[in-house]
Amino acid sequence: MHKSFINFKSCIYLALLMCWQYSLHAQKQPAQKLYDSQLQSKKAKESHRRDNAIQRMEFEYERLKNPLTNKIPSSIRSKELSFSSKIPSGTDIQKMMSSSKTKNGHYYYWKNRGPYNVGGRTRALAIDRTDENIILAGGVSGGLWRSVDSGKNWKKVTRMDQSPSITCITQDPRPGKEHIWYYASGEALGNSARKVGAFYEGDGVYKSTNGGKSWSLLPATYDNDITPGTSLFEISFSIIVSPVNGYLYVATAKGILRSKDEGKTFEEILPIDQNGQTDITVSTTGLLYASTSSGNGENSGFFSSDDHGDTWTNITPEGFPATYGRSVIAIAPSLESTVYFLSFANQNKPPYIQAALYKYLADKKKWIDYTQNLPTNGGFGRLELFGGYNMVLKIHPTNPELIFLGGTDLYRSTDGFATPITDKDWIGGYSPILDPDDPTSSYIYKNQHPDQHALVFYPSNPNKVLSGNDGGVQITQDITATHQGFPVTWTSLNNGYITTQPYFISINHQSKTDHIIAGFQDNGTWYTNTNTPKTDWEEIFGGDGMDNAFADNGKTKYMSVQRGGVYRKTYNDTGKQTSETNVKPSFAAPFSGLFHTKFALDPNNDNIMYLPVNNMMWRNNNLDKIPPTDYANRNGTPINWSPMKQTKLPQNELISALSVSTYPIANRLYYGTIHGNIYRIDNANLDTYQVVSVGGTDKGLPTGFINHIAVDPSNADRVIAVFSNYGIPSVFLSDDAGDSWTDISGNLEEHPDGSGNGPSVRAAAFFGSSEQSFGQYFQKIIVATSTGLYYSTYINGKNTKWFKESFRIGNNIAEDIEVRKDGLIALAVHGNGVYSAKLPMIFPFPTPSLKVNKFLENQVVNGIEDGTIEIDIQDVFKHSQQKPISIKVNNSHPEIVKTKLVDNTLTITYTKDTFGKSSIELHASSEKEKTTTGFTVNVIPSGIYEQIDAPTFIISSNFHTDTNTYTQCADDLIVPEGSSWNIEKVVAHGFGTAIEASKVTFVIYEDNNGVPGKEVIKQDLTDSSFTTEESNIHINFSEPITLSSGHYWISVQPHLNFYPYYLEWNWTTQEGGIGHESNFRSNIDLYGSGIFQEWTPASIVLGQQPQDHIFQLFGSVEGDIPNKEKHPLTTLNSQYVWPNPSSSQFVIDVQGLRKQKRATKASIQIFNSSGNEIATYKDVYLKERWTWDASNVAPGIYIIQISGNTFQERFKIIKR
Repeated sequence: MHKSFINFKSCIYLALLMCWQYSLHAQKQPAQKLYDSQLQSKKAKESHRRDNAIQRMEFEYERLKNPLTNKIPSSIRSKELSFSSKIPSGTDIQKMMSSSKTKNGHYYYWKNRGPYNVGGRTRALAIDRTDENIILAGGVSGGLWRSVDSGKNWKKVTRMDQSPSITCITQDPRPGKEHIWYYASGEALGNSARKVGAFYEGDGVYKSTNGGKSWSLLPATYDNDITPGTSLFEISFSIIVSPVNGYLYVATAKGILRSKDEGKTFEEILPIDQNGQTDITVSTTGLLYASTSSGNGENSGFFSSDDHGDTWTNITPEGFPATYGRSVIAIAPSLESTVYFLSFANQNKPPYIQAALYKYLADKKKWIDYTQNLPTNGGFGRLELFGGYNMVLKIHPTNPELIFLGGTDLYRSTDGFATPITDKDWIGGYSPILDPDDPTSSYIYKNQHPDQHALVFYPSNPNKVLSGNDGGVQITQDITATHQGFPVTWTSLNNGYITTQPYFISINHQSKTDHIIAGFQDNGTWYTNTNTPKTDWEEIFGGDGMDNAFADNGKTKYMSVQRGGVYRKTYNDTGKQTSETNVKPSFAAPFSGLFHTKFALDPNNDNIMYLPVNNMMWRNNNLDKIPPTDYANRNGTPINWSPMKQTKLPQNELISALSVSTYPIANRLYYGTIHGNIYRIDNANLDTYQVVSVGGTDKGLPTGFINHIAVDPSNADRVIAVFSNYGIPSVFLSDDAGDSWTDISGNLEEHPDGSGNGPSVRAAAFFGSSEQSFGQYFQKIIVATSTGLYYSTYINGKNTKWFKESFRIGNNIAEDIEVRKDGLIALAVHGNGVYSAKLPMIFPFPTPSLKVNKFLENQVVNGIEDGTIEIDIQDVFKHSQQKPISIKVNNSHPEIVKTKLVDNTLTITYTKDTFGKSSIELHASSEKEKTTTGFTVNVIPSGIYEQIDAPTFIISSNFHTDTNTYTQCADDLIVPEGSSWNIEKVVAHGFGTAIEASKVTFVIYEDNNGVPGKEVIKQDLTDSSFTTEESNIHINFSEPITLSSGHYWISVQPHLNFYPYYLEWNWTTQEGGIGHESNFRSNIDLYGSGIFQEWTPASIVLGQQPQDHIFQLFGSVEGDIPNKEKHPLTTLNSQYVWPNPSSSQFVIDVQGLRKQKRATKASIQIFNSSGNEIATYKDVYLKERWTWDASNVAPGIYIIQISGNTFQERFKIIKR
């Protein structure tokens, strides 16, 4: 067994620790609405998931690449802008605003909504050396901005037709030339609008001769050659002007270029063989230092030039890593013979981080390796450069030993990194502490932001510094400060610096407010309740902000982060937060599929969520059952999540878009994949759904990335699929629920087959109803694209004509669009934040008249005897116009239960010893409208021993046949004195699947002072003796196993090859408290806490609270069984019942009984003083306090009898 493979497995297991599933039966009592709950969360910090630039780029690459070439076309940005400029602008929407309806102010044209107080990724940052009140800052997809009042206000100074990808900026330092500025465009690493090999390319170098007020492209840097990869200025890393002679130097992906004539002409002075990463800087004497990435032959490494770049000397230190990427260089201004180089590099020696830091003493030609002193703290404190995405290196202007270095976080060293730094020198990005002034804070440095890109010192006060990062621009008055807590104090300058990059946007469809939620790249999820542009937005979650949604008329907000982490916050009527909950399926972390994993709340019932997990759709039919407690630091919940197994796709086929219909047919789910396949599920909210393939190459669709699906709110059969790739047709329409598709890309494509330079289409929306006779003639379809917003008023197949909606976003990337029936439109513009408009809708979307008014609870019954369930369905459906409703009942398994509907009473019957689960569906129709709801009836047997509380965790228990490694769990049980059990069947509840297991090992051990001891029984069961159902292992013994009274441990362990994802089995656990906690052993360091070859409490291994495993034993009991010791009546002062006496309610501490009696459920009977039974409650779970409401019974003495398999308790109570 190779150690490297064991380590790999350990890493996978750590990642899979919380990837587990379990379906819970809904509680029978009505659910309290979440936003009314008085259960407050602890308001702990939110889980700010670290941004991963590499994963983000891979996602962008997949959805933008030309599927025919597997590449994003070179120079596509300039080409698509050129092509899109020929698409005519339309005036239809502007004409709508001239309607008399708009005179009352109810409607408004497009306005920027901000966020006013949030900035986006900023690489270019500079202070005007002639006036320190003037700051210039460039967002990588938001253009260049200028402030004349030290960041209190900002003005965008680039035009809509100029590249918005600003990566570096410089001012001519020569006296009398300070009015000349240059900026370069095109980002190579991390821009969410492009990817490595096909970045958010720029179109050259821009110049200003009026102090940065206006800009023009230098013709010498613009290359309209269509040959891929030939442009020298598509990607730029740094730009400088020599203070000696005014020469202009640009570090690009093609090498170092120089202009001797202020940008009129350029020459290559240090070219590289292939696209790479470079940097350049200059001293006050004109001495140049440059860096290039590895793989470029003789021109790879670190260089210096003392002749203005005519010749170069390779000064790369001996022993430098062979493979390295981007480097950044810093010259000490007060000692220019000292130069530092920070590189993204693979280290094969401690501290094994992907970075290298070297100090060069130019006067001595000497190198010092300080890599070992780079930050290596655990968690967020480790230096992370993410492939060179976030790198900054600066030296204090007056102190050559005071070094500032940044990756994800910002650090400083007071001795030139001669010694390792400590937390007091961690001064930005994430933070090792919480903000003591903000109980809701996360581990983010106060008023700073992760992912460092720029640092600028004020000439008049070098301790005063500007910082540019993924959160915009901040300022500190003293970067040398050593305050308690946060050593350096930062202040945000994001005051109208609108450069954020939204992925997704939501509006509240249940109200007429202009409230908006938006998710931003590496800037979290934000909310606004006003359309006043300068009003600050409220951050409601961190990380990369992804999909989001309103529910409960805005009192509930859902938000998500990368790879499917979904969270919920609830609010009361005053807007105060009442809970924060991690609602993502616990099995989904961390392998949930795409970087941007989308989810959908069912618009017919916002208590239902659909969420793709890898290659399968999962559904939660009752989100409100997830307790409103603080799950912010936990890994999700299993409650009510279930796999929609028919949706399972091949492993490499991921779900990328989904949408749910509302009218006239509700609950129809459409979803699409990264390879261009589309599926439809009618009645997706029911367990008996059927998946229908409705889109693929057989229907004329291309093989591409489906980025968005839009269902017409007025016609469930009318749906649009949007393909975001370049080089293929982009927009397809179906009017028959996917039976056929029509390409309506029209003039958005340069050529009919989609080839050429048409924009990448990101999203689509219907505006207006298509229901009326002339509806389709007035309905507009709007699409968000990489070159702005377009609309069409007439669909005519490939001849569809699209018009540019020309307003302030210009050619910026429109990423998402949302439309409401009252005409409100919200638009996410990548690099320029959020826009909205409210326009007259001639034919508004219809409001469904037929709705589900009441949702029925799932039923769990014990099948040890015949039984009947009666359900009143009178108010289940409601028609707003009181029209007749026809209801049809479907029963998925009539062999398990029988159903009969008479008037408004649904009767369900079941017979003794017939076990299983049946889905009961109610299909309602009224005229052309249809909707459905349903529930399940689960008839279960009664085991001789059960531990089946709510699941809380999972622990691996497997023998891996391919690697000869094992993990094993065991839990204890007691056979009561004088009893014996004949065990015929064992059910071990789990996550994953043992479907490929060659066998299952079942062991019963004696107890050895609280741990498993000697083996009593061991059986290796073949596939004929065990089955797997919904991840649970069912073991059927050919002969019963007999256990006499005593203390035992059981273990279940399938044999299978090691697989990540779903093919690994984990034994589910519940909250500990029944006997001893679960024990664990293994021969590998599975959880990063060591190798435990001896039995060890699982809480020590996992660092969790004690857990018990979930399992059931079936069979028969012999002897004095169930040996229910019938205690005399407990006195009135029993610790288990209070208050006693009482005039209304009696509370029984059944949880205390659970722990004392080692039982999980019992029956409760109430007897009057005459011995007559007046009430019976079966299968009461002994989890929490149980309350009997005696308000309606006569005063007197009563007996409460609680009976389990192995005990019986009786309590005397007095009802006053």
